[in-house]
Amino acid sequence: MSKFGLYLYGIVLIVLGVLPLLQVNIFEFYEVILVAQGLAGVLLILELNKKGQIPMLAFLVTGLFLVFVSVLPLAQWSFSGAGTVSNIWSMIAGVLLLVTALATKVTNKIGLILLGIWFVANGAIPQFQISFNNMAYVIGIYMGVTGLVQFTNK
Repeated sequence: MSKFGLYLYGIVLIVLGVLPLLQVNIFEFYEVILVAQGLAGVLLILELNKKGQIPMLAFLVTGLFLVFVSVLPLAQWSFSGAGTVSNIWSMIAGVLLLVTALATKVTNKIGLILLGIWFVANGAIPQFQISFNNMAYVIGIYMGVTGLVQFTNK
């Protein structure tokens, strides 16, 4: 189910999570990362299958979200409330991925749970201004692990 899109997004998460922890400046590769993230979203949408309404909705919402958050900066578009829209959309995608993992028969249940938690956190942290000590390290490690699970999942 949507393997190529999940694999590609797994690589994006590894890059975004681990490289900064290794003191690598990822902003040099910002456009490439955005294109890869957007492509992962397009692949999720194109790989939709009819195995059930919940998985289709989860991957459609997630894929559209990835395209949205990639195209905005690449096209240098902005609008009032874009951050709020993005944060709420991310949380909705995360909840749908969690529901898919917990309520349906999927092969990559752990990967979808980790990914769902990531999308909820990705929206909730900026939306509710959550912060804690060593947050960047915790998030980076979580992104790396989640990406690795997505990339290595069969």
